[in-house]
Amino acid sequence: SLWQLGTPAYGTTTGTHSGPNAFDINLTTAYDNNANCELISPVFDFTSAVNAKLSFWHNYNCEGFWDGTRVEYTTDGITWNVLGTMNDPRGVNWYNYAVLNSSGFPGWADNSNGWIKSTYLLDTLNNVAGPVQFKFVFTSDASFVYDGYSIDDFQITLPQPQDAEMTAITAPDMSSCLPKGNVPL
Repeated sequence: SLWQLGTPAYGTTTGTHSGPNAFDINLTTAYDNNANCELISPVFDFTSAVNAKLSFWHNYNCEGFWDGTRVEYTTDGITWNVLGTMNDPRGVNWYNYAVLNSSGFPGWADNSNGWIKSTYLLDTLNNVAGPVQFKFVFTSDASFVYDGYSIDDFQITLPQPQDAEMTAITAPDMSSCLPKGNVPL
């Protein structure tokens, strides 16, 4: 098994979320037993990034509890860490299994029933100076194979700057600010 770029065309993981291409484990066949496949992103510069958000769409049909995908990240190009946990407050639709038996790590498995969007707040990477990369890791056990796993529309976004717009200036009536009568200064 391997990650391939193209139009997925097997079972329930047929088609893309948008555009002509998505990454998929074996575009036209089921995934293999004992798979361990990595899809690594380009390097991102987070030196001035604050509260960036990772998001992507995925469509999958894998053996529940056993086969699936997780996301990892690195800030030095050497050591990889699992990004988040099941029910992580930083994530939306982030992992539906606390542990996949094929890897011993959290991940997405079972059937998504179509394309779903997952997002993760990357505030733990605020202003990181190292080379930030992400990796999708698909693993499967030694028996039973299903349709596979597809990823589309991967992106890292920064929040819009907060802009306090002034809509009007109201000048007070200055006559009410002047002293009345004979006031020594």
